[in-house]
Amino acid sequence: MFAVILRPKRAARNVLRSRVVPVALTASIGCGSLVFTSAAYAWLPENISPPTISGTAQQGQTLTEKHGGWTNFPSGYEYQWLRCNSSGTSCAAISGASNETYVPLAEDVGHTLRVQEIASNIWGPSAPAESTATAVVVPPVPASPPADPPSSGGPRSVQLTPVVMTFKSVTVNRQGEALIPVSCPATASDGCEGTIAIRLGGPPASVKRVFAARCGRGCRPIGSAHYEARAGRRLDVRVHIASYVRGRLRRNNPMRVTLTATSFAEGHSVTVVHTFALKTSA
Repeated sequence: MFAVILRPKRAARNVLRSRVVPVALTASIGCGSLVFTSAAYAWLPENISPPTISGTAQQGQTLTEKHGGWTNFPSGYEYQWLRCNSSGTSCAAISGASNETYVPLAEDVGHTLRVQEIASNIWGPSAPAESTATAVVVPPVPASPPADPPSSGGPRSVQLTPVVMTFKSVTVNRQGEALIPVSCPATASDGCEGTIAIRLGGPPASVKRVFAARCGRGCRPIGSAHYEARAGRRLDVRVHIASYVRGRLRRNNPMRVTLTATSFAEGHSVTVVHTFALKTSA
């Protein structure tokens, strides 16, 4: 009786990766046997193009390995990321970095990275295929400082504070000028700046038109001036009164008038309306 038995040699693991597998052939003849060595082929995956790395070489940014090209129908892959010097040489395996993706750490900054890929099929694992090195890993981009929150009145941060007026009467001098006392509150961090306009007084409906900077029947402008005041300061704003009003004042002394003081800054404004008695000194 003659029989041939084929079995791989256990000591030939490294040779398996070269596709050629030494095997032992045992021939049994009667009560004896004859053992000799021959060779067979094992179709391990062979790399035809190296794996690649996509992503930005920066601390905290994810890098992704893309499979290389392989023959002999691989059914699985293993990965190992490597940390190299800035020239892409002197590489060493990174502990625990055995996934398809890798996020560079602080210790990777100033180094390049590579990845090894091993493909497997029913015959076993291939030899490792190694990617080219990435660019030198750079530090993360510093976070931008938080933007100033917008104010309730729009995209600016200027706080407008209306001026304060508590006087009950103002006297017009011989030159037709009146000094209007204006107080800028101490809470006005940007100070007070704006325009004062004096108009003939009237019923409440006319006052509303004055507030809207429109003048209707019975409401005629008689003087205006610009003012600027620092926070917590009081100043007298010099307003020139029209000549026709001075003649009317001599006949109707005093005369009720309405004053509007409009503070403005960067396209925003706030207006105060104040009614008082305007009188002449002579």
